[in-house]
Amino acid sequence: MGVSACVVNEVQAASGSRRRVVASLGMTPRPRWAPLPLRPTPTLTLLPTPYLPALALALALALALALALALAPALTLVLAPTPTLTLTKVGPACVKSEECKRPKASFGNSAEGVPAPWPLNQSYTCFKNLPNYGRAGPGECFSKNTLRKSDVWCNSMCTQLWLQCDLSSCACTDEGGAWNLSAPIQPHDDTSLPEDLPVRSVDLKKEVMEEWRATPSGLPPCRWRPKRGCTNETQYECVKGHSTGECAGTNWFGSDTCDISCVHVSLLNPVPYYALWRSGVEARPLIPHQRHPRYKHDSDQLTPAKRGIHLSKSNVLMSRFCRSEENQFVGVSLYSPKYEVDAIRLVGSCERVGVCCKAMQLSSDAFGSGAPEGSEAFRFQVISMKPSFIWEQIKATELPVVYLDTDLEFHKFPELFQRGSWPKYDRDVALFNFWANETRLDTKDRPQIGSAVAYFNTTRRAKKVLEAWAQAMAYGPNQRAPDDQVLDTLLTEGGWLHRASYGWLPSGYLRLMPSFYRGVDPIIEHDHGSEPGLLKHSEAKPKLPPVVGYELSDPKAPADMGRKLQVTVEEFTEEVKRDEWISYNCFYNQKCPALADGGEVPDQMSPGAYHPGDPKSCVAVSKYVTSDWCRQICVGKCPTAMCRCDFATFAWPTDEPDETIAVPEGGSPMQITPPPPAAKAPKPTPAVCTAVRPGVGDAWCDKTCISTPKIDFCSSSCHCPGWNATASRSSSVRVL
Repeated sequence: MGVSACVVNEVQAASGSRRRVVASLGMTPRPRWAPLPLRPTPTLTLLPTPYLPALALALALALALALALALAPALTLVLAPTPTLTLTKVGPACVKSEECKRPKASFGNSAEGVPAPWPLNQSYTCFKNLPNYGRAGPGECFSKNTLRKSDVWCNSMCTQLWLQCDLSSCACTDEGGAWNLSAPIQPHDDTSLPEDLPVRSVDLKKEVMEEWRATPSGLPPCRWRPKRGCTNETQYECVKGHSTGECAGTNWFGSDTCDISCVHVSLLNPVPYYALWRSGVEARPLIPHQRHPRYKHDSDQLTPAKRGIHLSKSNVLMSRFCRSEENQFVGVSLYSPKYEVDAIRLVGSCERVGVCCKAMQLSSDAFGSGAPEGSEAFRFQVISMKPSFIWEQIKATELPVVYLDTDLEFHKFPELFQRGSWPKYDRDVALFNFWANETRLDTKDRPQIGSAVAYFNTTRRAKKVLEAWAQAMAYGPNQRAPDDQVLDTLLTEGGWLHRASYGWLPSGYLRLMPSFYRGVDPIIEHDHGSEPGLLKHSEAKPKLPPVVGYELSDPKAPADMGRKLQVTVEEFTEEVKRDEWISYNCFYNQKCPALADGGEVPDQMSPGAYHPGDPKSCVAVSKYVTSDWCRQICVGKCPTAMCRCDFATFAWPTDEPDETIAVPEGGSPMQITPPPPAAKAPKPTPAVCTAVRPGVGDAWCDKTCISTPKIDFCSSSCHCPGWNATASRSSSVRVL
């Protein structure tokens, strides 16, 4: 069933609806958006008389179209625009448009130089029958501790207003501004359509030639109307040289027959449009005693040195900016002699924009006679070595490292590789994610990484992602698998997407022909405007390696000071069982072992008051109150001497030796995996006494005042009808 809500919207032509299609007769291959060829005439079936006039008209139109195709040397089709509604943001529920009030922040602040994130004339009105994606004001929710509650449970319970969200176990985020009505709306591609461009002239040709000379990285756009033979698959036109005026499907750059060329950007598909930039995923807060997995791998393949590669002895191409002590990152690349020209071009582009880059050479026989340069074995060795190469460069430079494929070029200085440049928080890792702006619940957390550009910070979280990636690439079945697909597998199946803060780089950080080219303002470009190479990915499918052990995620945390850094799977199982029992026994039974050296008492037990995330989780730890009383009082601040709340986030920090903690064979009675919600809530047992004063619960009255309802406190707080009969029954039971 559809919902009604305030919507930031715009009416525009459908994407690509005014594209010009140039269909040359006999052209092969057919342009991606050319009209479909006429199909062979099907067997004619006799129709009832009323359908014959319509059939005759259809046949006449088909014959007319066939005749036009036969007579015209070239056919130009202009597809009529079809108005469509683009929903860029969905706001609160509404009944009529008058209820939709534009947020003040969306107007910007001209006095302070803050531009309006929306156009000032942007429509913001009420629409009905919108699709319901099952999301609400809190945004997207996740579990603070997946041992107690799952992400699925939190996202299901906390995004629906009528369900009970356990805020002690769950947290919600508005990542990407999807629920922030004042977040900036990205502009549309403003590339001119082919039919709107002028006819080629001498002046336009001179302009493009001057732009070629002034733009060492990439190709200038052709500023004239494409002629016959130029299509979205033959977009490169030679401007000067023996092949002047010809269009080709491959880049003229480096050709012997063309000195200067341009690209018909107007013929390309626009980059997929998203109104909002989803800039990444923030790391989950570490919980006490948290560990991350270590994977099975071939130790001889884990580092370049163990592969027999000693990069300290390699030839190095380096930009002069690497001499500076002010660098906040360093770009690194790895190349073989065959790609030395590309490496020189990359380092030259770094020099032009002021970036420290170094390209390190692998000898043609680096991996032995069985894997010479140019062979598949050589290529797969280089690919599988990528994460360990990045890790070695972080150790060598003590700076954040940006890995760059050798065939890339810089157009501008990459600001997002500087400290403090990302929205809200710094990133441990920054990658080019083809699905970065996806918001569908089933795809938004399934990144599709392109590892041609990869930034890794010097944080522990970043290094552990690299270590896991290196282990996964050194695992036998993955040594011929694409490195970016192995990283995808780690992020999704391995859970590493939430163990670090990731930044999703905008499309300008990897301009790719043809899908991510038109409308992209480039910072880094692939291979001087050429399409990616024809080398196929390996058919080996990435696999998540088996877990062989676990490592402390924050070994410097006070609660983890006395713990082993690495444990086996079996040791980890016993450790979790022990920690669960300690926390349970401390929280419910108040039997707490000694604090860890420097450990702090959790907020739930600190002297004074505590504001719980979920008051319904509170239990009484004093004989003078009941748990029901705690749940009512703890809606505000909770007295920690009487009540204890939020067990889902409770962990007692201790480094007590194992032998001093007696853990029951069954461990803690706490549910590790939350049970599925019941179909119907059980009916509570009716209380004899009921509360008549705010702050007092029925259960407390029933327990405290059932035998003494006439004392002053009970008579003013509780009402106990029939208390004599109940008391006498209780007395007779006790006597027997």
